[in-house]
Amino acid sequence: MATLIHKNTRLHKLSGMTLVELMIVLAIVSILAAIAAPNYSQFVRKQRRADAHHLLQANAQRLQRCLTLVGAYNRDCNLVTDSREGHYKLNATLTPQTWTLTAVPATASAQSNDTDCKTLSLNHIGTKSATGDDQNHCW
Repeated sequence: MATLIHKNTRLHKLSGMTLVELMIVLAIVSILAAIAAPNYSQFVRKQRRADAHHLLQANAQRLQRCLTLVGAYNRDCNLVTDSREGHYKLNATLTPQTWTLTAVPATASAQSNDTDCKTLSLNHIGTKSATGDDQNHCW
């Protein structure tokens, strides 16, 4: 109940927020959070895929350099097996004249929950591919 006070011969009502007003604000904030949280999670998953892109591109450059120096792709090419952020691991299939690199989510990484793009691959002719539910948007 509001208290009335006398000030300069006029009565002023002390005001504040009521419980109903607070509940309305809380409901609005809850709705916005329910919409924003899944979108943010999807955004973070997409950004982590850049970690896989970097891992694959950096190793592709190492393999090309190795081919130039040694004349073949081999295990002496000194590949990087973990991504910078630690979200992906590298699987490499090498022959003397071809290679296929695959970035697989690290076991302990939150990226292992990414069902849209489970693995990303790159081969010696630059063909990019992926596995998952939304393969067209992985690269």
